[in-house]
Amino acid sequence: QVTGLPLGPASDIYSLGVMVFELLTGELPFRGGSAQVTARLRLDHAPDISRLPRSFRAEVSACLAVDPALRPPRPSFTPPRRWRRAALVVLGALSLSGLSWALTLPQRPVFVPREIQLRVELDPPDPWLSRAATSLLGRQLNRTHWVKVGANGVPLTVSITAEGDRFRVAAKPLTSRHAAVAPSIKEAFAALLPEILPDLGASGPAPASQAELNEMARAGARDLDAFRAYVEADAYWETEEIDSEALAQSLEKALERDPGWSRLWAKLIAVNGMHGPHAVATLQRAKAAAVTGRDPPGDDLLRAIDLLHAGNTAGVVDVILPLERRWSDDMLFNWVLGVAFYRLGRLDELSSAEQRQMELRPDLQFGTNFIASLFNAGREREVPAFLEAWVERAPDNKQALLASAFLASNRGDAEASSWIARTFQLHGVAPGDAFAAARVFIGLEKYGEARRSVAALSGQGPRWASYAQWSLGTISVLEGRLGSARDTLLPALEMGRPFGLESLTMQILVSLARLDRLAGRTGDAKGHLEDLARTVKIFGDPALATAVAVEAQLVSDGGCAPVQPALHAMRAPNDLTGRRYLTRVAARHGCLDCAAVMKEGLGLKEPSNESLLIYGRCAAELGELPVARRALERAARLMTVVGGRLEFESSFDSVMARYELARVAERQGNVAEAVGLYRSFLRWEGTEVSVPELASARAALSRLAP
Repeated sequence: QVTGLPLGPASDIYSLGVMVFELLTGELPFRGGSAQVTARLRLDHAPDISRLPRSFRAEVSACLAVDPALRPPRPSFTPPRRWRRAALVVLGALSLSGLSWALTLPQRPVFVPREIQLRVELDPPDPWLSRAATSLLGRQLNRTHWVKVGANGVPLTVSITAEGDRFRVAAKPLTSRHAAVAPSIKEAFAALLPEILPDLGASGPAPASQAELNEMARAGARDLDAFRAYVEADAYWETEEIDSEALAQSLEKALERDPGWSRLWAKLIAVNGMHGPHAVATLQRAKAAAVTGRDPPGDDLLRAIDLLHAGNTAGVVDVILPLERRWSDDMLFNWVLGVAFYRLGRLDELSSAEQRQMELRPDLQFGTNFIASLFNAGREREVPAFLEAWVERAPDNKQALLASAFLASNRGDAEASSWIARTFQLHGVAPGDAFAAARVFIGLEKYGEARRSVAALSGQGPRWASYAQWSLGTISVLEGRLGSARDTLLPALEMGRPFGLESLTMQILVSLARLDRLAGRTGDAKGHLEDLARTVKIFGDPALATAVAVEAQLVSDGGCAPVQPALHAMRAPNDLTGRRYLTRVAARHGCLDCAAVMKEGLGLKEPSNESLLIYGRCAAELGELPVARRALERAARLMTVVGGRLEFESSFDSVMARYELARVAERQGNVAEAVGLYRSFLRWEGTEVSVPELASARAALSRLAP
């Protein structure tokens, strides 16, 4: 109907799907700021079926398929018997009072204890797990029910017993006792909360404390639930792979209650990803709805985001820097400032901002960003001590635990697996955790375990399936199955696009372009690079986008004409990354020599490991072996581990860097190291695509280890 096509029975099936969705959730599948936005959402996005009972998800999703041909002709909607009984009860109740009134009835605030004495006991005893579980449960009580853990208040004893690969969690509030068994401590405790809270004197949402009301007034909020949704959306920075769709829906509901609050709109834009057409549409809605002057700092946040979209990144710093210190307890200000520092290449200021973020909120993921800055600054030796201190301050922090696993993986340390196990014991296995585990196992070269982790993503919908396919493509490259890798990565690209996964899209496009270029498919390689240039431009780096667009021309045409004009135009300080990238790509195509590459230098912020690989080759060619080693070690480091801010990851080039490192080690007289690296590279023996360096590696091994 929106697109003007003829209507038919499939249109009624879609309407039926919408009605069933609303009956089961009390909400419509899509909701925008206007009828036009809602219609656009229906055409471009699949509904979030995670809000539905599992037994209804497949059929409702099929009814709401964008393509009418995919909708079932006769949906049955046959839920389990317990759902049928519940439906009769609910429909009977609603028939007495009216559906819309029942769905919109506000909850009355009731008494909730302000403080709880929490005691955690473990069997068998485990001091670390005990501290981590205490911290985790305390945060969960505070985040979901605004209850603090302290020395006073109602006592609550929680006993945790390991039973194979599951945990029995028993809670004893006052004289009652409740228990649940689940794969993780967090899941078991969450199952117990509805039973525990009434015994603690809680039977509903907490009323606002005076401190909370003061904070609302300071921030310009007018509605308690909207304010709490704003605070709870800090979960966006809890882990790198958060369910941002669910958070965005929560903020959309909050905006229905307080549509004029500027800061709430800014948080929604951040959660939606800051890039791409969806973020732009949200910004336009914010400009129309936000009440200017009610929350001046929030107005400045929206103005800064607008400047960011317009490419005026320096203006973002001018707007936010005076506010950031005064609002240091609000992560949104610090985060927007950090985005601007990163885009401007002001890495020292970025590192300081990330360190402040971590100090203020060790429960969030900002420590991971700071670790990346330490790696980029060549301060890797500081990382272990920093990580140890972070885990000490926030023992349940998922990002700190995963960072410890990544660091161990980077060293080839089997302890990485135990850090993954600890994460799962505490938090369970969410899709983002399974993806992180796969990356750790890839770093350890445990490809079988990586595949098993990725398998957990296959039933989580197309968004996570795209991450799974990318991981499998990476494994295929590392195992030397380059033709299979391409077949795996192509569907990953299409599955991820509808969800605005620009970062993942860039990784996939880089790998596809590299594989197609190697196989002689120059037309396909050019298409992927042009696609990459458009994506990079959306991501906010016009100089790098230009460099990639020129690379696409070099791949297909072979002429060097576009190189010098593009380099001449890259004069601004924040163009340096794009200039370095283009210089190295031009050298690979014979348009510049290694002296030009070395003149541009090696940056802390590097766009790709292929770019680093080219720099390392040039340094070795000119006899600067220590410089070559530094660049090649960075190029060999897959982004499956902590550290580095590569925007383009190519597992192919990480393997090629091992070959170049072997050559440098041989020239430096490190025979044992060279032999090990050559052997690692020769795992590619038998690959479906011709890699000329394999013959050189075999000859070197015959010479060094006959």
